[in-house]
Amino acid sequence: MLPRPTFSVARPAPQDAADTTLRGKALIRRMLQFKEASALLECLPGPGQSVHCIMTGRWDFALLLVAIIDQRPAVSLHVGTLAYNRRNVLELVKLLEGKKLDRLILLASAFYEKHNKDVAQWTRETLKAFPGSSVAFARSHAKIIAIEFKDGGTLALDGSPNLRANGNAEQLAVINDPELARFYSAYIDTAIAKATGR
Repeated sequence: MLPRPTFSVARPAPQDAADTTLRGKALIRRMLQFKEASALLECLPGPGQSVHCIMTGRWDFALLLVAIIDQRPAVSLHVGTLAYNRRNVLELVKLLEGKKLDRLILLASAFYEKHNKDVAQWTRETLKAFPGSSVAFARSHAKIIAIEFKDGGTLALDGSPNLRANGNAEQLAVINDPELARFYSAYIDTAIAKATGR
């Protein structure tokens, strides 16, 4: 049985914008969303296998990543997404704080940064506290994930969802293929290096 995640977060400093603490019905709704996302854990593929599904659009893709890594700690999580929100980052940061995840490497769209400058800057500042973690923004529409687990395994995920939900059904593939996971990680690392000049 999965331990129940904590969706309540400390109140950010005033410059970090709005309070993201969930209360009452919002907290119950988020817990139900996590439960629905966690149902996919029973279907994760074995070596050389893949699972293809349609997500309902009722929950953030980030919740599935939290559920996977909460159950199976990871060395690194490489994320390529068009968009995300503060709650997504905070829920992934909880994994870093709890030592379930060593490094979060996030690549989002330059279009997203242009229209969400405050969130982009907040994300940079937030991830500075975790060595090896980083965020960058580039002309990329790739929605890809690579997870390297502490037990030596990997997963690659790709499809249409961003980290945050938008109410639409989304197509998702979960692939147990180390070569594909390395390919996705390398793409994200290269795009971040190019975007940051490192």
